[in-house]
Amino acid sequence: MLRTKVLVVPAMLAAGLAIGLGVNSAPSHPADAAASAPNNPAPVFPKNESGQTYGSIANVTSVSQYPDLVLVQDTAGHDGYVLATQLNGPTPSTPQQAIAMNPTGPRTIPVYASNGKTVIGKFVVGGGTTTAPVSKSNPSG
Repeated sequence: MLRTKVLVVPAMLAAGLAIGLGVNSAPSHPADAAASAPNNPAPVFPKNESGQTYGSIANVTSVSQYPDLVLVQDTAGHDGYVLATQLNGPTPSTPQQAIAMNPTGPRTIPVYASNGKTVIGKFVVGGGTTTAPVSKSNPSG
């Protein structure tokens, strides 16, 4: 019986160290933790002639996984792509910067063909309303 107790304590200690090391090596941001999890691999996007990735963000778990060109519907209802950098805008580094960067209203950015060069429409960011696309197989949504 003494041997069992001696073996259990080192096993518990090893498990505690393993858990502790796992916590210390975890990503610092929850979105990055989801993105790095083995069950959430980063999506693979096609590339255009300029080497830009493009596609939908439907299966993306972190902003760091966004393609260069994000699939959207323009104001006329046509599919196209916006630059992820224009969609998200710059990231503020201080609360004061965030307040200064807070838009006073919606802004319009260009919508491109998948080549990332040909402007085919416009997309409104920050309009306060969203519209879910209607499924072609189920017109009622």
